[in-house]
This record gives sequence, C-alpha cells and structure tokens, in this order.
Amino acid sequence: MSETFQHILELVNDGKIRISDHGYDEKTMTTKRQTKMVHEGKYFAEVDVELIKFKGFSP
Repeated sequence: MSETFQHILELVNDGKIRISDHGYDEKTMTTKRQTKMVHEGKYFAEVDVELIKFKGFSP
C-alpha cells in the first residue's frame, strides 16, 4: 500500500475527510424534489419523487 493511500485511510478513520461511494457521478448530477399527482382508474394519489438529471449522460 502506498504512503499516500495509507495517509488517506488515516484521515478517513480520524473523521477529517469523507470519501463518497459515488465519486464522480455526484458531481455530474443534479436532483430536484417534486410532488407528482398520479391517477389510475378511480384512484388518485400525490407521490413525492426525486428527479435526477445527469450532465453529459445519454442512455
């Protein structure tokens, strides 16, 4: 294990830095919370949703 990686692990363990499991993806996406209305047959509901938009991502 490199000295740099060892130092990073020590900083994480001491709570001085945090590491994201998502890495780069978090920096390329934006989120927006909305309430959507859903209608099916005689039923109607308001549903909380989180819209996720990726920058530079095309499925």
